[in-house]
Amino acid sequence: MPLPADLAWAIVLDDLDARLAAAEAGDLSGLAGWTAPAEDLPAMTADESARAAVIAERQARLGDVLRVRSTRAAHARSTMHRASYRAADKPAVYVDQAL
Repeated sequence: MPLPADLAWAIVLDDLDARLAAAEAGDLSGLAGWTAPAEDLPAMTADESARAAVIAERQARLGDVLRVRSTRAAHARSTMHRASYRAADKPAVYVDQAL
């Protein structure tokens, strides 16, 4: 069912804005289900275009933040100290001091 022409972009932008706000708050799960809007939507109005530009800027900033976090996490994982295990060079020696 096609969206009403006067509401089409408002609905799409509202949905994307809500998903982006959740992602900015730390819940990235909403981004996974997003799909691009249909190609048969009417042209955006000037207000819708301005709103879309603001959302796109927020998306870019969030992408930058996520890339930095991912890089830091990868670096932290790569520099974690891992215990090294090796065979003992000499056998253990026990001294019975009760004698």
